[in-house]
Amino acid sequence: IVLFILLWLIRKKKMFDGLLIGIYIVGYGFMRFFIEFFREPDYQLGFVLGFMSMGQVLCLLMMMAGITVIAWRKQVAT
Repeated sequence: IVLFILLWLIRKKKMFDGLLIGIYIVGYGFMRFFIEFFREPDYQLGFVLGFMSMGQVLCLLMMMAGITVIAWRKQVAT
């Protein structure tokens, strides 16, 4: 709900194409990262990197992908 409200408020003020999808990808990954702390890690995988589960690692990759989309689209727009 928080992510939807944030995107709704930014939609008219967007500075370049691709900003909203980038914010969505980063925001979704960020929220899922913290939700994964409350989930039990997969039985066959356990914790992959110290205290992080595979879901958290994938969420970090998702956030990096969103930041990459924002940077790439901003560069293309200028």
